[in-house]
This record gives sequence, C-alpha cells and structure tokens, in this order.
Amino acid sequence: MLVEAKPTTEAGGREGRRTPSLSAQLRSISGRMPGLTTGARAALRRLDPAAPGRGVDAVIPLLIAAGVNRRAFASDDGLRRWALICHLVATLSGTAAREVHAPVRERNPDGQMAGPRHREHEAGRRIHAAGVSETRLMRLTTARGPALVAQVARLGRFLAAAGAVPLDLTPIARLILTEGFDETRADEARLALARAYYAADAGDDRDADETEEDA
Repeated sequence: MLVEAKPTTEAGGREGRRTPSLSAQLRSISGRMPGLTTGARAALRRLDPAAPGRGVDAVIPLLIAAGVNRRAFASDDGLRRWALICHLVATLSGTAAREVHAPVRERNPDGQMAGPRHREHEAGRRIHAAGVSETRLMRLTTARGPALVAQVARLGRFLAAAGAVPLDLTPIARLILTEGFDETRADEARLALARAYYAADAGDDRDADETEEDA
C-alpha cells in the first residue's frame, strides 16, 4: 500500500514508469468528481468508511480511473483506506462537485518542486481557518484504527460545511494510508497537520518546513 513514486517493471520488460505521487493521485480523484454521476457521488458521500463494501461499485472504478495502483487497494485493508480517502474527497466536493485538492506547491515535469508555495492551502491552516478546535485536532492526530476513520469522516463533514476547500489533502491522506502500517510516515503527517495549525493560530505566515509535502 505504499504510494511513493518508484520505478516499476511493466509486462514488456520496460522500466521507468513511475507511480504517480500521492498528491497527483489525490488531484486525479478530486478532478474526476464532476464527471461522476450524481448517484455515484452520493454513494461515495454516504459510504460507511469502516465497512465500504456497499460502496465498492463507486470506489473501485474511481480509483482505477484516477490511476491509483491496483495493488494499493487489492487487500481489504488497502481498499478500506482508499475508500476513506474517496469518501473524504466526495464529502468535501459536495453536491456542487467543488474543487477539493490543491497542493501547497506544484511539481515540474521532472517531478521537482517548482513555483511558489501556497501556504494557505496547508491542511492545518485550512482546518484552523474553518474553526476546528484544538481539541478536535488532537482527537484526529491521536486517533488510531476505527477511531481515526471516525475522526476523518467527521472532519470532512465539518470542513465541507465550512466551505474550507480547496486544501492540500496530502498529510491527511498519508495519515490514512500509513497509520498502523508505517508509523514513521504517520507521525510525519500528524506533525505536518499540527505545525500548520499552530502556525496559523499564532499568526505565523512564514514558510513551514516541507516535510508535509509529497516526497
């Protein structure tokens, strides 16, 4: 279920095709929301992230169309994690199919970070601007297992109601994908959310360090 960009070997023996970055996959999922049927978007919003089986007909085609590596959601655990991401994007997108994911910094064709940093897109700053309390943030960053699923779903509804989009979903998605699987990366995601939140709370507009960005 690793989502890092790594060379892969294809059927014909060719090497070098890279798995899209997590940010690119999020943008692809988000960008496909307007093209989904009203019923499919509604199914994704109604999805029970803890038991996504009933929404699998909406989740799997979206993941395939978005270019997510099929091995990432081949297991039940992987499917649950990616289903939660799809549910979050659909919730934030709403009935108007709003733009959801906007990275803090873009990449050039070589995959290198380029252009200005849009610190206002940092998830922690958007969470703060939406009026999410410090207590609610701590519930998200300390949650594990099913509790994390519930906290992400609640955060999505809160941010959607506040109209807090677009934002860089990368740290939230990375936390979903790595919690209980790669705690080093999960902790990096938690710290990225907290750093940006408390920077916004302190009125600090300086650039955050870049550990939250998709490596």
